Amino acid sequence: MKTASEIISQIIQKKDQEKKINLIILWKNWKKILGPTLASMAKPIGSKDNTLIIGVEDSILMQELSFFSSEILEKINDFLGFQPFDKVKYKLLEDKTPLDAIICKREGKRASYIFQLPEKIGELKEIIPEDSPVYKAYKSYIKLIAHIKNFKEE
Repeated sequence: MKTASEIISQIIQKKDQEKKINLIILWKNWKKILGPTLASMAKPIGSKDNTLIIGVEDSILMQELSFFSSEILEKINDFLGFQPFDKVKYKLLEDKTPLDAIICKREGKRASYIFQLPEKIGELKEIIPEDSPVYKAYKSYIKLIAHIKNFKEE
């Protein structure tokens, strides 16, 4: 017999998994949800709690898109059938990879992934102190990108 805390933990894990799946569906359908014009200007780069984080090319566009926040949230709610976000936060894209740039191709039971990878990688390694946690995290990130690039070339 399971304890109440085990049952609650399973329910929370299931809800978290459902949320992650819905976000993946959202990222994959971004252009379809917002339309080609708006989707080309506003790229999803993440979420935190109930805030959608959207990347834009420049600060003028960031200001203009802030007027469309409620429309963007409404389109997302209509598509998913529920409200995953309460607000939108805009950030400059710079070298960030938008989440809608990840493409998955499924061949039978095997899935292959194509990533839009950052072009300049490892440049910060020289200026981050080697004994810092940031250095260790960045080093792991570089290793991950190298692994993905090797996977793509095979």
